[in-house]
Formats: sequence, structure tokens, C-alpha cells
Amino acid sequence: MNIHDMSNKLLDRSQDTLFYAAQMHLFDALGETNLDRLAAHLNVSKQSARRTLAVLEGEGLLTKASFRPVVCKLSSQGLHALGLV
Repeated sequence: MNIHDMSNKLLDRSQDTLFYAAQMHLFDALGETNLDRLAAHLNVSKQSARRTLAVLEGEGLLTKASFRPVVCKLSSQGLHALGLV
């Protein structure tokens, strides 16, 4: 697998993660998801899901609600980017 394929997979995973986080925001009482649920949704390992979260957190689109266990939710910037506020 070349670097271009890897970056495309990360981009696809990032988009899917944002969509999933938006669903949690809209339909889950807490608006959060944990690492295990996200990894299962993406059908990837927890390490891959963690890398995706790190990218989106670095972009300011997601924020961690807790570190142990890892729980994340859309940040205010993520909410604005998706037009949810």
C-alpha cells in the first residue's frame, strides 16, 4: 500500500467518523461515543480509530470528553463545520 492509498483511507475514515459523531450528537442523549463503539462502527482496530480521532482532534473538529475510557464528541468547531448549530 502506498502513501496515497493510506491517506485516502484516513480521509474516508475521518469523514465516516464525523458522520458518526454527528449522529451521536443528534440522536444520543450524551452526544458522545467511546473508542470501542467507534472502532466497531468503522470496522477497524482501536489503534486505527485512535489515529483517526487524533487527526480530527488536531483539526479541532472533535474533542475528548474523557481519557479513560476514551470518549469523544463533536467540538463547537465541528458542530459549526457540519452546520449543526
